[in-house]
Amino acid sequence: MLVPLSLAEAVILLGGGWAPGFVTLAVLITLVGLVTGPRDAVVPTLLADHAPARHRTEVFAWLSTFTWAGYGLGTAVAGRLTGPC
Repeated sequence: MLVPLSLAEAVILLGGGWAPGFVTLAVLITLVGLVTGPRDAVVPTLLADHAPARHRTEVFAWLSTFTWAGYGLGTAVAGRLTGPC
């Protein structure tokens, strides 16, 4: 389930690059949210299923660490790519 949801999100986000106007972009962003929510619920479920019980707390801590590190790096890269407005 993780791969199809991630691919759907990528396709919708790519569509946002060609959105002809604000309303279309708003609809696409809403669709991304509808896909991102379930995808974000699948990741912890997969971790819980695969991590030994004694390491689950640590696994979830690492999930948060890597997620926020990725967001931070992605934001920094996006800021450099978009340049000053």
